[in-house]
Amino acid sequence: EALLEDLNIQVVPMTLTDLVTRLPEMLPVIKTASLAVTVPQRLQDVRAILEPEHCRVVAIAFDLSHESIQQLSAISPDQKVGIVSTYPEYVHTMVNELAAHGLMINTPLIALIAQEQKVKEMLNEIDVLVYATGSSIVREWAPRDLIMFEFLHTPSPESVNRLRALIERDIIGTNKSLKTLE
Repeated sequence: EALLEDLNIQVVPMTLTDLVTRLPEMLPVIKTASLAVTVPQRLQDVRAILEPEHCRVVAIAFDLSHESIQQLSAISPDQKVGIVSTYPEYVHTMVNELAAHGLMINTPLIALIAQEQKVKEMLNEIDVLVYATGSSIVREWAPRDLIMFEFLHTPSPESVNRLRALIERDIIGTNKSLKTLE
């Protein structure tokens, strides 16, 4: 919303889980939407639910945030790293970004947030924890002295510019909201 502030649009965030499990109660909001925006990995899932009956769905890409790149780059080779992901399909992305920005870091330990016992055991073996959005409960389980940070992304400027062009061309003037779905 902040990146498109000058277009005076409203963004109402909701998760795919909300959409799937609470669709009837979400419909009043969805039906007022001109557009649903999601990540490329979820595009087909969201389209299957919303198109063509409720609203058009498009995807925007995300880049690893500057803050996350700095934090990954600050990990030293002697530190043992753990990764906690919310979804299994994002583990590969997290590992690749760690390798790309973490320089000579050993292979990380990996767990999904749903594997609570495995995560808790891993927390005792690592020096640095990188956790995915949606897995912040892990902060409550971690020792206080553990270095940890969220693996954050920011909308790709190129993707936002394409979205801006679409909104300006097809949506401005309809007085409808722009909705986002994770």
